[in-house]
Amino acid sequence: MAPTIVLTGLGILTFINYKACHDLRYPPFIMSALWLATLIAYYFAPFSIDRISVATAIIFVVTVASFTLGGLFSLRGLRPTMKALAKRPHLTKPGSAHPRFRIFLLWLSAFLLPVYIWKAIWLVGQSDVYSFFGALRAESSLPDSPGYGFIANAMVVSFFTTFVYALEGVSNKREKMQYTVSLLFSFVFAVFSTGRTAILLLLAALTGIAMMKRQMNARKLVLVVLAFLMCFGAFATILGKGADPDASWSENLPAIGESLLQYSFGALPAFDEVVQDHAPLTYGRSTFISFRRLLDIFAGREPPSAIEEFTTVPFPTNVYTAIRPVYEDYGILGVIVTFIIIGAASANSYAKAMAGSRMHIYFYSILLFPLLLSAFSDAYFASILLWLRYFLAGYLYFHAQRIVVGSPKIIPARRASPI
Repeated sequence: MAPTIVLTGLGILTFINYKACHDLRYPPFIMSALWLATLIAYYFAPFSIDRISVATAIIFVVTVASFTLGGLFSLRGLRPTMKALAKRPHLTKPGSAHPRFRIFLLWLSAFLLPVYIWKAIWLVGQSDVYSFFGALRAESSLPDSPGYGFIANAMVVSFFTTFVYALEGVSNKREKMQYTVSLLFSFVFAVFSTGRTAILLLLAALTGIAMMKRQMNARKLVLVVLAFLMCFGAFATILGKGADPDASWSENLPAIGESLLQYSFGALPAFDEVVQDHAPLTYGRSTFISFRRLLDIFAGREPPSAIEEFTTVPFPTNVYTAIRPVYEDYGILGVIVTFIIIGAASANSYAKAMAGSRMHIYFYSILLFPLLLSAFSDAYFASILLWLRYFLAGYLYFHAQRIVVGSPKIIPARRASPI
């Protein structure tokens, strides 16, 4: 009975969010559709997994409803603008707000990449693990390891450069080559970060940019999903996480599939254990852990680990959805307030991106990543310092020269799918 009520509630929210804009790109629609699809798959999962309680299921629905409410609040004053834009889809004309600085960022990425790789080789040399990427993963994630340190910002520079090229477009073969090189640099950075989330961030942001520029369709979206699945399988094999590096792809496919299912659904029952634990509220310990770590590092103290403890559901997992840090710190009221704010911010970026603001297209694409991970892992608060860097870089780059639909620098777009 409870699953029926929960799925019905999420289905109603998905319908409301679609009717709000009639656009699949609208963040609250993505949020509700994502949670609806995830919970449908979870309730009918073809493998053994712990069941969530009614209280936890209600919290999931309340979270999506809060995100929806925030989106509706944000759109309330923007409705006339959105109706006008729906009748005349446009694309911004290719052209850089800061062409020389864009080239500088590309050269800076080229300079930093060898330094990043050298640091990776040095980290591997500190490990006893035989596999190169296995050793790199261990040394870059252990609490007492120095990791990449300050040079980790090199990947932010490269990713930002790639996003700028994708957003501003290319007008000739030379700029197309520059964009291709920047994309290659970012992919190499992501590989040496040994994290699948880096690959997903790159793919999600580029997909968001393409969607808002009306350059995305169903075929391209399928290719993006396939690219991520291939990278997921490759990392699972190379790092030995659910797959055997010495086995063939055909032999590893069942193990990779099982690992993907566990990553996809393990966070739901893991969060249920948090709910059933009834622990006292921690008031900022989880949501602001990134700031606590930074302050402890500057103070010369050992920072708290950013890696969550493992639990068994019945397989081991240490991901707990995006709701956990807020729920642990502030309870259900904190979840409601926080996700109203996040929903409003996401919808505001969407609406202003629809109006042609390049800065808000960029913000929309960055916010798409933690949104897509919300049912699987926390990427809103665990990486809050990373988002501050990306948002500050985007604001400083685009705020100096806003290019919007309705300005002289626009051309009619080919009609495309609103995916």
